[in-house]
Amino acid sequence: MQNVHYNLMNRWAAALRSGDYVQTEGALYDTETDGYCCLGVLSDMCQMPWRVNEDAGVVMYSYPTSPDGDWMEDSELPSKYWFADMLGLSEEIADVWMGDLAARNDKGQSFDRIALEIERKAGEWSGRTSKPTYPRTVAAYTYPRTV
Repeated sequence: MQNVHYNLMNRWAAALRSGDYVQTEGALYDTETDGYCCLGVLSDMCQMPWRVNEDAGVVMYSYPTSPDGDWMEDSELPSKYWFADMLGLSEEIADVWMGDLAARNDKGQSFDRIALEIERKAGEWSGRTSKPTYPRTVAAYTYPRTV
């Protein structure tokens, strides 16, 4: 059993279903359509720093890559360290699951279906089946995360 951040995972699932995010494929965030992939929604919720790479025509994010304060600049995907740290997963599980979620998104699976998978994993990995409780603001999930 993982020591997952159950409430964040369920808040992420709720954000995917909220209608506040337009779904896109192949990018965390698409400036032309104002669309997000499922991992981009989590990055947006956590207020990760980003910039538009004019040459590539895509949004590039910055993510921490280790507890030592190292950062990966100009990335089109989250670092497995950041994803693992935010969700309370091992880096090995985070790496595989992040790839699975990106593939689901880019193959056209709806945000609602992806949200179901996130909720299922949150319950499975935490051993919880009760309804999640949410903080009043998303600010509780900004990076660097304070617990």
